Amino acid sequence: MRRLLNKAYADSAFKPAKAIVDGCLATGGDPRKVKIRKLFIVSEGESSRFGNRNVRFEATSLVKVKYPYDGSWIILRAEFGGKYLPLLRELVELAKQKKASYNAKIGSGIVESTSTSPYPSSSTSSTSGREMLAKS
Repeated sequence: MRRLLNKAYADSAFKPAKAIVDGCLATGGDPRKVKIRKLFIVSEGESSRFGNRNVRFEATSLVKVKYPYDGSWIILRAEFGGKYLPLLRELVELAKQKKASYNAKIGSGIVESTSTSPYPSSSTSSTSGREMLAKS
């Protein structure tokens, strides 16, 4: 089982899981009774790995997701709203140069991404997948 797990996925998944438990405790709920309604994949950014170790923006219309069982890549078509394309193009180029990283969350029609870049025009941003996937 250990070789099937990707440490980056595990580390990335721990943070939202902890936030869910902490939120449950803060509101008086029982964390053992939390139910996740929609499955999702999360992966933190890493600039030395071309932006993200497990999720890669290859172009404004292609996203690659690493399949942890054999290390292959699943290539997916992506659609983003027109107002996000300049930022996405810049992010793709900076990631290929190992100058930027981005976090990604993918699940049931929702993709959320935050990017970090040394350049002011690509400051950290967060956008819901519904907004990003909407056609312009």
